[in-house]
Amino acid sequence: MYFDTDAAGVVWFPNFLRWFEDAEEELFASLGRSRQSLLDSHRFGMPRVEVHSKFRAPARAGQIVRVGIATTVENPRRLVPPTCSI
Repeated sequence: MYFDTDAAGVVWFPNFLRWFEDAEEELFASLGRSRQSLLDSHRFGMPRVEVHSKFRAPARAGQIVRVGIATTVENPRRLVPPTCSI
């Protein structure tokens, strides 16, 4: 959408982080519960402590952007940070 872009019509970079969050919410919803409900029931937190991005090409207004997400359980107390891709 146009409001997601800067004056040149290029997607403003923080919007990618919002889209990644949306993808995470959809991942949890696919498990049948919201993220917060699952975290609360297991007395578990997921603080965001680091974000790394590498932009290879601009996304522009009107383009369809597909967001993918993957994560792995490293051990019962730690998830490998989600990897999001566009």
